[in-house]
Amino acid sequence: MGVFMWVTTVEYARALKISPKTVQRRVKAGQIESKKDGGRRIVWLPEEMAADASPYDIYLPTETYQLQQEVVKLQAQLAEKDQQLKGMSDKCLEFVENSQALEKERLETQKQIEDRRLSHHEAHLTSLAIQIADKNQRIEELGRGVWQKLLGIKKARVRNDKQAIMQIVEDHEPLKDV
Repeated sequence: MGVFMWVTTVEYARALKISPKTVQRRVKAGQIESKKDGGRRIVWLPEEMAADASPYDIYLPTETYQLQQEVVKLQAQLAEKDQQLKGMSDKCLEFVENSQALEKERLETQKQIEDRRLSHHEAHLTSLAIQIADKNQRIEELGRGVWQKLLGIKKARVRNDKQAIMQIVEDHEPLKDV
């Protein structure tokens, strides 16, 4: 569908590539439909006549032209801002992904540290358990030695043998280790 509208006589002349005076003569002759709009005359530009005319061939009032130029500038700025926004959105998305990856890495590292700490504690507890078992065995051995010593002293007393008692005491020196 082509362009058709009410335009000024100058715009009509520009669209059809004729002089504004020719348009005015044709309006007076009734060849072109026209009407008064405020203090100016406007003419009807039918579709079939406007089909060959480019919108840039039609003179636009200065304000309309300026507004169109402003719209073009704003559209360009909007496109630029859209690109900037897309770039920022991409950066934000990348930042979120990096943050999530770092958080995952931090949690894995924390788990590894905790596992090592637990492993170290388990090793230390195992070492302490072995030491306690060794000490208990030593205490049992020493306890048996004490009983043997006491029994030996008792037997030696019964025989009234001082030399045997001294020998028993010397043989059981490990009691000092406890």
